[in-house]
Order: sequence, then structure tokens, then C-alpha cells
Amino acid sequence: MEEKNIKSKKYYRIAFLVSTSYIWFLILAAYSIGIPRYIELLGGIFLITAFTFYFSVPIFYIALPLVYIRVVLACFRIYTTERMLAYYVLSCIVLGIALFVPLAMYHFYEENYIFAKQVQEQRIEEKVKHEVEKTNGPIKITYVTKESRMQANEGTGSPEYSKINIHFELASCDAQNEGKSGFSCKSSVEAYYKDKKWLVDYNSEENTRALNLSKDNQHAVELEKQLALTPEEEMNIRNISELKAIQYMKNEYNFDLTIVEKAFDKHTSSYKKENRPSNAIHALTIEGYVNTDAQKNVTVRVEYNPITMKYWTHITEMSDEAKK
Repeated sequence: MEEKNIKSKKYYRIAFLVSTSYIWFLILAAYSIGIPRYIELLGGIFLITAFTFYFSVPIFYIALPLVYIRVVLACFRIYTTERMLAYYVLSCIVLGIALFVPLAMYHFYEENYIFAKQVQEQRIEEKVKHEVEKTNGPIKITYVTKESRMQANEGTGSPEYSKINIHFELASCDAQNEGKSGFSCKSSVEAYYKDKKWLVDYNSEENTRALNLSKDNQHAVELEKQLALTPEEEMNIRNISELKAIQYMKNEYNFDLTIVEKAFDKHTSSYKKENRPSNAIHALTIEGYVNTDAQKNVTVRVEYNPITMKYWTHITEMSDEAKK
């Protein structure tokens, strides 16, 4: 009798493993693609489920697993509904534990070992500070932000490596110039964790910009001086731009431009689509009409590039009456 019970227990254990074999396939498939894609996959599944709840949950989460378990148990000549439901509940518990417990464990490992212990032991902040000060002079590290592999970024998924961004500011910096022509007192360096080491790619675009912060600031100050206008220079640009607009309308459309309103913008962006200058320009926008007809409205913009010292004229708006 005891031998029969033992066989019976083994028989039901095998039946459980086979009838819930789909969960082992899901677990192995999830683990094989790696943490970044795994988290992205889970996020996608949750998102789809949320939008198709009344359709996906009854079919994919309840009906199909129950049908699969019922068919497999029938092959083992087990027909009780209670056992089928019990196996279904157990499979859900096992699947939940197998999928989410490793994530919780990795999150704990990442927070307490990679972001805490390894950052401190490898002195990555001190190394970055030393490297940045070679080209920028004294700096002060203000704060550090973390980018976890558990983080699901919209469109890009989870990062391949754990990352930190070490934010700093220049010890000697004129904050009054902040934002002028790209001038900045603050920047950051990105480091990533690979093969049990914190590494920094100083050749990356972002990190190169951080290393050259002081140099770029000097260039920004020089550029700001080039862009600066005295009242006489501004008046001269205004007058030339106005003549350019009148001449443009005459040459291109054979129209006489009657000026109604003018607006001068300093240090603005160019409207050019091709060969657009990266530096700021000055622009005169003229609103008026053509050939003394107030219904034929037109807006002309004349841009002046202080670096190349060239003008560019174009029409931004023209009424249908003016086009006729």
C-alpha cells in the first residue's frame, strides 16, 4: 500500500511538471534574452494586457493554460477539475516567483554592490574628477545620478550596462554668462559597469564635451563678443536689411514694397534649411504690402550673420492676393 502511494505521488508530480511545461519554456526564454530585453518584454506584455484586458486575460492567461493542462492531464488519465485548477494556480505561483524574484534579487545586488560598494572601492568619482581637472581646472562634484539596468526607457528599452552620471561644476566660472552662446558652468561624465569594472569612455560625444567645457566656454565668450552690437552697428544692420528687403522684392517679383511694421531680433536662430549657421544671427522682419495695395500683404525677413558678415533675404508669408 505504501509503495502504491509513493508511485502515485511520483505519478502526480510528473503529471504536474508536464502539464505546466509551458511555464518552464517561458522562464527559459525570458532568461536567455538577457535582463535589458527581458524587462522590455515584460513591460510590453503589461502594456498590451492593459489595453486589451477584457480580451487578453480571459484567453491568454486563463483559457489557453487551462486547456493545455486539461489535455495533458487527460493523457495521464487524470480527469478531476479540482486537480486541474490546483495545477493552474500552482503554475501561476511558480511562474510569478521565477520571473520576478530574480529581478528583485538583481535590483538589490545592483543597488547595494554595483552602485554602492563598487563605486566606492573603485573610486570612480575621484578618477573622473582627476581626469576632468586636467583640461578644465578645479571642479566640484555636485551629485551623481544612477541609470539602472532595471529601468525601462521608452523607445530604447533598458540600458545594456548599469550607468552613473557624475555631475560637476567648474570651481571658477562666471555664472552671468550661463546660457550665452552655449556657455555653461555645469556638465557631467557618464561611466558604465562592465566585467566587474567601472569604465569611462572619454572619447564619447557627451564625455568629450565635458572634458572640453572650459575650452568651449572660452569659445562661447569670444563668439558672444562677435555677436555683440553697438547702437551704431545695430542701426547700420537695420538700414541695410531694409534696403535688401526692398531690393529683393523689386528684383524677384517686380513689386514695390510698402513697409508697415519692422521688428529686429538679436541673437536669434536662422530660418535657413540648407547650410544653416550654427551661430546666432540678427534678423529684421518687415511686414507690409506691395504696389500700394493694402490687400496684398507680405512679410520679408532679412538675416545677418555676424560671423560671415553676409545677408540672406526671403519671404516668410505672402497673401493670396499678392501671389496673383
